[in-house]
Amino acid sequence: EDAEDSYSELVAKQENLLLGDGSKKGSGVSDILKSMMTSGHIKESSRLAYEISSRLPVKVVNRGVKKAPFAVLHTAYMPSVLLEIGFMTNENDLRNMMDDKWVRRIARDVAKGIDSYLRKSKEELN
Repeated sequence: EDAEDSYSELVAKQENLLLGDGSKKGSGVSDILKSMMTSGHIKESSRLAYEISSRLPVKVVNRGVKKAPFAVLHTAYMPSVLLEIGFMTNENDLRNMMDDKWVRRIARDVAKGIDSYLRKSKEELN
């Protein structure tokens, strides 16, 4: 549940503040149960992230898979990831994001990663 690096920690803290998530850790039973449920999905979330990340095209700068305590991920109660496909402040990234063909390719590659994750998870159950 801790951030993997200082940048990820900073971004998570800033975004959690914007959400007003109440990321303060409590000591009540409900907080403990919530933490147990969330931590059970961390391993699966990492697997899903690696499946998606490995399918992104070379044209996308792949910064790898990072961990950080984002509030939106903690409340999902299932494997979940956040994708950062580019920066709107980067002219090249913005140009790509405005290109329908590029957006469809990214969406297709993300879907392939999700499909691979689901297929592998199903195989493990059998």
